[in-house]
Amino acid sequence: MNRVVYRELSSLEKDLGISAKRLYTISNSLSRHYLKVILPKKNGGARLLSVPDDNLKTVQRRISDVLLSHMPVSPFARAYTPGASPLKNAIPHIGKDWIINSYFILQLKDVIKTAMPFGYSDGTLYSLGLVEEDE
Repeated sequence: MNRVVYRELSSLEKDLGISAKRLYTISNSLSRHYLKVILPKKNGGARLLSVPDDNLKTVQRRISDVLLSHMPVSPFARAYTPGASPLKNAIPHIGKDWIINSYFILQLKDVIKTAMPFGYSDGTLYSLGLVEEDE
């Protein structure tokens, strides 16, 4: 597995192109960086979305491009592979009696709020293989 190990914050700043101060500021005020958007549903209801603002989106994209793009993707994943599409994801399910929609099981928004603001929690970057355990 290819992984990136950061021993100094300055290396992370350089690779992401984002200052530690900016990362710290955004990570300590996450709720202010999500915009509430209401989308109408076909059935007449409404869906409330929390959408990252441009600052948070930039950080998320840099982390994805610089750090997470080197991580292996599960062979069962369909959304994170080159050429992925909703149609290609749906094809294996044609004719099946049951399909479990993981949206109802796991909402990424909740995971991000509790698991990490940008990996500053002790074990998150380690568990992703991005840092080494102290010896």
